[in-house]
Amino acid sequence: MRLQKTFFPFFIIPFIILLIILTASRNLAWKNEISLWLDIAKKSQNKPRPHNNLGAYYMAEKDLENAFMEFKKAVELKPDFTEAISNLGFVYYDMGMFEEASALQEQALRLNPNFRNAHYGYALIMERFGQYDKAGRSWEMVIKLSVYEDKWKIKAREHVKEIDKGFKDSR
Repeated sequence: MRLQKTFFPFFIIPFIILLIILTASRNLAWKNEISLWLDIAKKSQNKPRPHNNLGAYYMAEKDLENAFMEFKKAVELKPDFTEAISNLGFVYYDMGMFEEASALQEQALRLNPNFRNAHYGYALIMERFGQYDKAGRSWEMVIKLSVYEDKWKIKAREHVKEIDKGFKDSR
């Protein structure tokens, strides 16, 4: 019994110190969102999700070049990663490359016909191309697939009203 009491501190105390050090080093990665995603992408280079999430961060920061590279890497790692394909389509859209954007949103919708983000992107592109019937169907899907009353659902309703108004005005 006495032997157990003397061994206990020699094993538990170093283990606790190790956990404290590991926690402190991990907290450094959490200092901001970009440092977190960079750290995760670095440590998980062959996983698509961290690259997609890092791309989403870059996209929100309007850094299209880095967003493009991260989404492309995610799609290379997982060619059927619907979210990354759609996100790459949004980058192309923002770069004014609408044909490429359309092809990617269509690919995302073939993989998952109920993927709201791809319907949103596809609707934007179809409006730009003047194909309001296709845009309207995708806007309706955005509304249908939206669980909450978020900005995408509100925007979709606005677009549907504008399309309906345009059809009424042209009659």
